[in-house]
Amino acid sequence: MLIVTGGEVYTKTTGLDTIKYLTYRNSHGLVIFTTSAGEEVLFQFGGSLSNDTYLLHISNMTWEMIPLDSTTPPLNGLFGIAYSKDNVYIVGGANFNTGLLAGYFDGIWGFNVPICK
Repeated sequence: MLIVTGGEVYTKTTGLDTIKYLTYRNSHGLVIFTTSAGEEVLFQFGGSLSNDTYLLHISNMTWEMIPLDSTTPPLNGLFGIAYSKDNVYIVGGANFNTGLLAGYFDGIWGFNVPICK
């Protein structure tokens, strides 16, 4: 088994099957939905003091890491997550930038799954 830290995907091979997992995390958000193109995806944001973002493509069970940019929410936990059509929304959350609770966020962040932005 190969484990890569920092929210990376690791691979476990047992018998004839190779399965890809994300590293352990908590305080993350997940939504699963079907895009307007008919693809089932699981969207994951944050967890374990990170703000990384992943899509799991259900049809072939592969993870895709979504690149971060300056509009990505800061490190936070205890946020709300919802989706509508092809969009995922992160709402509010607790500020854990220093590893300790340092206040709360009141913003809304949107992500369009088909264009990955």
